This record gives sequence, C-alpha cells and structure tokens, in this order.
Amino acid sequence: MTVVGPLVLLALLLAATHQARQYPGWFMRAPDMGARVAVGYAPRYGDMAASVTEAVRNAGQTLRTSSVWIRAEYLQELLPNGQVAYRGERYEEQSLAADLDSVVAIDTVTLERMVIVLATPVRGVTWAKTRSPMSASAPSWVAKTPVARAGVYAVGSAEAHFNEHEAWMEAERQARRSLAFSYVTNLRSVFSSQTGGTSNGALVANTAVVIRGIEIRERW
Repeated sequence: MTVVGPLVLLALLLAATHQARQYPGWFMRAPDMGARVAVGYAPRYGDMAASVTEAVRNAGQTLRTSSVWIRAEYLQELLPNGQVAYRGERYEEQSLAADLDSVVAIDTVTLERMVIVLATPVRGVTWAKTRSPMSASAPSWVAKTPVARAGVYAVGSAEAHFNEHEAWMEAERQARRSLAFSYVTNLRSVFSSQTGGTSNGALVANTAVVIRGIEIRERW
C-alpha cells in the first residue's frame, strides 16, 4: 500500500443551473485565513436548525479526517471491433480520523435545496460574508489540471440532480478516486479466443492507497 500527500481537490458540478445561485466566496474558493476550515453540507429540511446541525457535523467529520484509505477496481471489456466498454467498478473508502474536540460555524448559507456552512475548530475566527453567482465561464482547471508546487491536484465531477449536496459530495469523491488511480494503478489483461478467430479481452485496473492532507481548493 502506498501513502501519498498533500493533495488538492477541485470539484466540478456538471450543470449550468447552479451558476445563477448566490454562493459564498469561501464555497467557490477555499479561504486562506490561518486556521483549518471545512465546508459542511446538509439537505434543506423544514426544521432549519436540524439542517445547520447536520452541516456542522459534516464539516467536523471533514476536519477530523487526516487521511483516507482507498481501494478500487474497475473492469473494461475490449470488444472485437476495437472499442472499449466500461463494465463496472468496486470502490471502498475509509476515513482515518484525527482527534478534534469540536467545531463552530463561521458562516451559514441556505440555498434552494441545501444548507452549507464554513466551520473551524478555532474560536473567534471571522470571515467576510460575501455572496455572488458562480462565473458563467469555466475556470482553466476544468480543461487542464494544474500543476502544484507542493502536492498534487485532481479534478472530480458529478452530474447535478435534485439533492445538490449529494452531487457536490460525489464530485469530491470522484476527485479522491482520481488521485488514488493517478498514484498507483495495477493493470492486468485477460484474452479469450472464440470459434471463427474472434477474441474478447478485458482490462482490470486496481489501486490501494492512503492519501493525506486532502483539501478542497475550488468548486464550479
């Protein structure tokens, strides 16, 4: 098993509808404020206090995660016509938590279907509560993954759907998956011949890695 880090994630939501909503600046780009912070997600319930409590709990879970163990494997079938067909994947992820007493919300934002908070374990921290729509133009990292001076960048994307908080969390998971396969990928191929001279093949890729120092830098 390989241990890597620090790592930087960029999350992309595949829909234009979210661009018209008013998001806080700290959601679109991680703030540099001299303290550990994390974004927490929750669905928007009728009981708003319950949504905020769940979002703070989610942010605390992110802050407590010092590293993540990932094991994944996917199968691609090599067809006789030369095309490749994706045949499924197994994915396991386990957080390796660090001690943290409690976290507090610095800012809370209520959107159409979700509640998000910016939380930190440090008391007395404040941050500008600005709101703005996301840019209609895609950032450069959508087309080309940037190179970091320290650490590694990875981009994760997800299709937007009714539960927006789940879509953002899936985009972040996809970025972690991409990191795991970019560091360690073991490949094996299997071929079988059939009557008539045709042959089918399969390509199996797997990885097992611990990634450390994960940080979400930007969302779009």
